[in-house]
Amino acid sequence: MQKKLITACLAIAALVVVPSVAPANPILTEPTTTFLPAGAKITATNIGNITFVTSTGTLTCTTATLTGTLISNTTATGAAVEITDAKFGGTGGTQSGAEEPECTGSNFFTPGTTVTPKQSLPWCLQAGASADTVTVKGGKCSVQTSINFKLDETGVGTCEYSRAGTVNGTLVTDGVGSNENTVALSEQAWDLVSGPGLCPNEVRLNMRFSLETDASPFSQVFISS
Repeated sequence: MQKKLITACLAIAALVVVPSVAPANPILTEPTTTFLPAGAKITATNIGNITFVTSTGTLTCTTATLTGTLISNTTATGAAVEITDAKFGGTGGTQSGAEEPECTGSNFFTPGTTVTPKQSLPWCLQAGASADTVTVKGGKCSVQTSINFKLDETGVGTCEYSRAGTVNGTLVTDGVGSNENTVALSEQAWDLVSGPGLCPNEVRLNMRFSLETDASPFSQVFISS
């Protein structure tokens, strides 16, 4: 009788479906075991060059700094940062009124180009998926608008580009491959909306950046999932 009871219990146990534990969404920590609180100031700094690739040449920027505020940071929803300032610079001269030196490049982008992204700020950078992906959209994190920027090409004029949809990127989290704790955008396309006839019809952005706290001593922010 006891053996039958044990066998029955085992059979019932085999039929019980235990729900799997879903992986946590990416969060920002500093140091690795401490959640950053909402309201923390964040700076994103480029790793390597930033390129704008077109059919008539490639524009290369050597510096990029994005600054903003951490809006949310939980394992349930992931991390979201509202970017309120963005600067791209290069090794060229500085146009009158520009904050940063010109980026330089080949063919159409010779001799230099000033990149101006500020007119569409803020942007929302959101890591809300367990698959280590990130999205960037125009507007605050509660809404969505287009992301626009201008390329002021010396001797040609201003080419303005726009992207209405979400920009998609990838995260490299703690302990996963090379370039850990970074965000990467690859071949993300923007369309020409205004400018002289020489302006390329499309530019494709490539960049990688790390995250730091926006206050001395500017410590690294880790991306954990």
